[in-house]
Amino acid sequence: MPWLLAGVMFFSLMGVLVYPILFRDDVAPEPPPGAAMGTASGGGPFGNAAAVDLSSMTPREQADRLWNRVMMAASGGDSTQVSFFVPMAIQAYQALPEFDTDALFHLSMLQQTADDLPAAIETAEEGLTRNESHLLLLYALAEAQYESGDEAAARVTYGRLLDAWDAEQATSNFDYEAHRDMFPQIEARARQIAGR
Repeated sequence: MPWLLAGVMFFSLMGVLVYPILFRDDVAPEPPPGAAMGTASGGGPFGNAAAVDLSSMTPREQADRLWNRVMMAASGGDSTQVSFFVPMAIQAYQALPEFDTDALFHLSMLQQTADDLPAAIETAEEGLTRNESHLLLLYALAEAQYESGDEAAARVTYGRLLDAWDAEQATSNFDYEAHRDMFPQIEARARQIAGR
């Protein structure tokens, strides 16, 4: 019985501590090129957190909320929050019943933030089997390659990104609209690494 009471008290305390951190209303600034960056459209698709019925959020919405939290913490240099929320965010995406290209981009960037570069590369490559010119997935792949020390592969991947840049931006891909504010930094990073 004492162990049961201790367990209940522990999880109650965790709820009190984690809930306000995870669901407070704030918008993530963009981190610099080369770091994990970008949030869902408008800093998150949830608006005012106080007005959100958390019980009505889908698993994907919950995963995206965690993504926003991690990216905000990473851009602010808050390594404590990054370390705390990254495993939760990765698990949330991995638990999704299906992945679209945007979810695979998010997961790859989270894996890169967690310094699991082989997983980040594998996830980005999986997404690119669905759309070999997907700009965000090419960015995620190139950054993971660069961070893993394979600068030659990163230059090739960023070259692919620049070759596809105009045609892909002309499409009505929702993934791009959700992360449009990242594009100037992605292009600058691609030109820097590819030498163009």
